[in-house]
Amino acid sequence: MKQWTWKVAMATLTVTAFFGSTAWAADRVSGVITRTYVIVEDTDLIGNVTCDVGSSPCFSFGAPDVELRLNGFTITGKADPVTACGGATFPAEQGIITNGADNVSVRGPGVLQRFRRHGVVVIGSTNARVVDLTVSTNCAAGIIVVGDIVLGDSFGTIVENNIAVRNGSAAPGFGCGGICILGHNSRVRLNETHGNGYSVPADDFGIGVHTGTGNVVELNTVSGNTNGVFLGAGARETVVRENTVIGNPAIQVGITHPDVLGVDILNLAPAGETKFERNLCATTVNASCVPGRRQQD
Repeated sequence: MKQWTWKVAMATLTVTAFFGSTAWAADRVSGVITRTYVIVEDTDLIGNVTCDVGSSPCFSFGAPDVELRLNGFTITGKADPVTACGGATFPAEQGIITNGADNVSVRGPGVLQRFRRHGVVVIGSTNARVVDLTVSTNCAAGIIVVGDIVLGDSFGTIVENNIAVRNGSAAPGFGCGGICILGHNSRVRLNETHGNGYSVPADDFGIGVHTGTGNVVELNTVSGNTNGVFLGAGARETVVRENTVIGNPAIQVGITHPDVLGVDILNLAPAGETKFERNLCATTVNASCVPGRRQQD
């Protein structure tokens, strides 16, 4: 076995080759990153990463069919640990961006925190996966799926088994929060979103589908957010089923900001475009919910 260790963009990168066998380890990353790290093959964190990257993503996929695996470590951006950005956002300071690469994955367990824009951005990609992460204290969305004029729309994204807490923006007209979908045929399932969003304006949420066709939101737990589940005017053929969406917004918001009209499920999509099935919730606008325990697969 022979091993080399060197620095790439101020991140420790270790590649290990096993001569005389077929084993070849993935890229390994830890330490401080000062410019965007481009992922071109399977990449593992072997320690915590601090991103000192201004006005650019920390990690960007540069090839299809590869994974970034956090392996229980933390990736930290430049936002304040208590106040994040105080409701503001900084364009392009994302944690991880798929950059149009297809069949790529971001896998936990691990924490992605304190980025001055979004935590994870799936943009222009088909069949991307974001699973088993904790995304916290990011200054816009914790996880966002979106299209792009150049890269095209995103299709078939799986956002599964993530925890999104304390993400959001106070910028007017920029509703976001825990998990935000502006793509097609996404499946958002088995996630937990808590404490996302600001009181003013009250347009943030735990899970939101702004636009897109054929998205499914199922088996999630959503509480203590400005709004729970949000369906935008551009959402089409959406299924919202078997979610526990209750206690949105948090009780402190109701006490200190009684004018905030946040609800468990807020549906602004045209009539008939959203199917609601067996969701447990208390307050809704243009949506339905049923009492009782959430059914499981």
